[in-house]
Amino acid sequence: MSSRFDTQFERALAYIDAHLNEQFTIEQLAEIAQLPVCHFSFLFRSLYRTSIEDYTRLLRLLDSAQRLAFNPEESLGQVASHAGFSSEADFKRDFERQIGQSVTAFRAMPDWGNLFAKQQPLKTLNTASPEETFPVVVESFIGVSVAAINHNGPKAYLHQSVQAMRAWRQANSISPDSSRTFNLFKGERCQEELEIEMTIAVSITAEQQVSLATDISNSDYFYLDKIASMHCARITVEGDKQLQKAIAWLYGYWLINSDYQLTQSPLFIERLNIEQEAKPNTINIYLPVRQA
Repeated sequence: MSSRFDTQFERALAYIDAHLNEQFTIEQLAEIAQLPVCHFSFLFRSLYRTSIEDYTRLLRLLDSAQRLAFNPEESLGQVASHAGFSSEADFKRDFERQIGQSVTAFRAMPDWGNLFAKQQPLKTLNTASPEETFPVVVESFIGVSVAAINHNGPKAYLHQSVQAMRAWRQANSISPDSSRTFNLFKGERCQEELEIEMTIAVSITAEQQVSLATDISNSDYFYLDKIASMHCARITVEGDKQLQKAIAWLYGYWLINSDYQLTQSPLFIERLNIEQEAKPNTINIYLPVRQA
């Protein structure tokens, strides 16, 4: 599927090709593509069905396959290091998983047909029609003051940050019945495990801002902030099982076919009825946008 973002991503991909064996960051690639860094990874994954990290890793492994086949004097350790791997074991595991042959088998008798099949243009990775569509409403989100905590690390530990907010909320008598619950998605990185940068926030009143000021100022983790007023594309879903599908559809189908542009504000969600643990949350997904 061709999209209006292809040209922007092609600039970032050209940079990757030219600096394949160097280290670069999502921030650098987003700047080259002239896309907001908070949306870069989500948009890339939604459009091309792979992460930028996995795609870069595949390119490095394809380059390594050429070196294995045509540079027999080069040791396995040298090939692995050139591809950015810190250990031969990690390199061999990833090579076999991505290329389909073990390093030893490939060096002895390369399966060139399989290797060439891996070298498809990136845009061909997303040729399927969406399995499900979601109604989108573009509306004004009214800004709200919040108390927040950041999570920046493995997704596996996200629940600890959520529990910290839940305990803080309970200690300060900020009930979900009278306070709204938000997650702001600042970014994600696919390393050995998925790492996410997220802000967990709850709405507070002006009176609560005053009464909590001392507690917040003495905290190393919690802080006061505000989610600004802005125009957003909203999708409402029931439960987390629909969340990732809806986000992928919002970026990968609705956005590219709309007249709206991304802003520097991150995607965020509001979780409703979270106090009703026996039923799935109703979730409002907000993608901040502006008219082109």
